[in-house]
Amino acid sequence: MDTGARNFKALQPNELFLFKLHKPDDYIVGGGYFVRSTVLPTYMAWETFGIKNGTRSLAELNNRIAKYRSRNNIADGIHKLAALF
Repeated sequence: MDTGARNFKALQPNELFLFKLHKPDDYIVGGGYFVRSTVLPTYMAWETFGIKNGTRSLAELNNRIAKYRSRNNIADGIHKLAALF
């Protein structure tokens, strides 16, 4: 199973969701209320959200996922991600 295919289960609907920068900054930079999540292949996430994925291209998005997976010893496969609404 592609480990990126897991559903997001950390929050229940209507719970506060905060966006925090990575170290060394560790600042909360935004937030909202969690509604739901769905698993998407990266090409569909790119077609839907474009640069709102945090990258300038689909290739960059896939490269970031591959880099994260290799750092965490996760087997590579078809890249998928959880889209949070």
